[in-house]
Amino acid sequence: MYSGCCSIIFLIEENLTENLNLDKIANIANYSKYHLHRMFTNIVGFTIHQYIQRRRLTEAAR
Repeated sequence: MYSGCCSIIFLIEENLTENLNLDKIANIANYSKYHLHRMFTNIVGFTIHQYIQRRRLTEAAR
């Protein structure tokens, strides 16, 4: 399960400037959006939406 979350983070990082949402990421990763949301939040500690917002803010600050 851990490697799945890493590949999702990689997917997000590669597409940070694109319009990302839970449905789109779940479809690409072949997970249900409910499972993906629970898995990501449990491992990372943030929802996917929060993670994307924080990463975008970090990049904007650079």
